[in-house]
Amino acid sequence: MRAQTGGASISQCELCPPGTFCPDPRTAGQPNTAGIPCRASFQCPTGSVMEVICRAGSYCTTQTGEPTPCPAGYFCPEGSHTYSSPQQ
Repeated sequence: MRAQTGGASISQCELCPPGTFCPDPRTAGQPNTAGIPCRASFQCPTGSVMEVICRAGSYCTTQTGEPTPCPAGYFCPEGSHTYSSPQQ
């Protein structure tokens, strides 16, 4: 990611911040001047080039860099954006 277009090399770019992803401009066809916010149910750690489904045992709200562990006694399957009790 680079706040301004026109970088001469990849070394002039910064890693995409956590909670956002920055598709490779060579495949996206446009420069990355700002990260794209990560959707709920996905995680985007620092430097992400795509969203990754939230792992089981945790949940991911919008713009999650690192998933939040599911509280004890609650259920968080893969792709959770919140947690729910096992009875639900």
